[in-house]
Amino acid sequence: MQVCMTKKANFKQADITRAVSGLQRCGISVSSLIVNKDGSFQLLTSNNSDLIANVPNEWDNI
Repeated sequence: MQVCMTKKANFKQADITRAVSGLQRCGISVSSLIVNKDGSFQLLTSNNSDLIANVPNEWDNI
């Protein structure tokens, strides 16, 4: 089954790159990127990587 994305993203790759670069300049490493249904994104750092298991994934039910 192929899923098509029809909604335009609220951010560009450059936005994510800037956010990750800013965290890395502060000495914080990024462990994961989460894209939310509303089009926003969250970056999880290595300090909160244990929270990844608690984040629901819409693809788990397919």
